[in-house]
Amino acid sequence: MPISVQIVDEQGAVEAVFIETGLDPRLVSRAPANSCVLRFVDPYGDLVLNQLQLQALDTELEEVLDVSAEDDLRRHIADLRAFLAGAQSAHMYVRFVGD
Repeated sequence: MPISVQIVDEQGAVEAVFIETGLDPRLVSRAPANSCVLRFVDPYGDLVLNQLQLQALDTELEEVLDVSAEDDLRRHIADLRAFLAGAQSAHMYVRFVGD
C-alpha cells in the first residue's frame, strides 16, 4: 500500500506531493529502535508532522540511509530528504496519508 507524502499549509492545502509511488514501505520497517517519528508512519492512517518533528525524521532517515545497502532505497531516501527540505518554512507541515 502506498503512503502518500505531502507538504501542506496551515489550512491543509496540498503544496507539493512526493513521487507518485509514495513512501517506500521499507523505510518504516527499518525505523531505528529509538525512532520517535518514522516508526509511527501508518500505512492505514494519516500523520502530520511539524517543523520540530521533521528535524527528528530527517535524523532517522539519515540513520536508515547509513545502514541501507540497496541503491534504490538509498536514492529514495535522498529524494525524500530533498523533498522534505521544501517544508522547512514557517506554517508548512508534512502529511503522510495512508490507505
